[in-house]
Amino acid sequence: MTRAWRIGIAAGLALGAPAMAKEAALVAYGSRAGMAVSVLSAQGIDSEAAEVRVAHTPENARAFCTLYVMDPSEACVTATMADVAGWVGTRIAGDCTTGVFTGLWGGDMRFLGRLPQRTEFGAEWDFREEDSDTPLDGTTASGYGVVLDQFRAICPARLAD
Repeated sequence: MTRAWRIGIAAGLALGAPAMAKEAALVAYGSRAGMAVSVLSAQGIDSEAAEVRVAHTPENARAFCTLYVMDPSEACVTATMADVAGWVGTRIAGDCTTGVFTGLWGGDMRFLGRLPQRTEFGAEWDFREEDSDTPLDGTTASGYGVVLDQFRAICPARLAD
């Protein structure tokens, strides 16, 4: 799903618009193929009280099992559902004005705007764990792409050029 598409869906949800596509809006919870949850609702997008509620559905689990594990069996879906329920939250919430938000992993993150230059790993935006002086570097290990996707779900205007 492209950046523009996700922003459009988030904007449509925020305005209470009817679904823009038959496919549900997705937000990443991890960096592997198929690691996404479905958006259930959104309110206050781009505001001081932005919130997106999500659920990890059997369809999401099947996508992970098919695309990453390469095992679309019901056993894989069931195991994935149980695993994800143990560590992925059900909402992304934050203050788009201050840039402080809580993602699906819990713990506060802070968005500080555009970096002076892209990192060697392609990070364009300055995201930091709340008590850290170091921006996420853009690597998969840092969680940059997932954090970016989750912030985009609640504060897409902050990432518009």
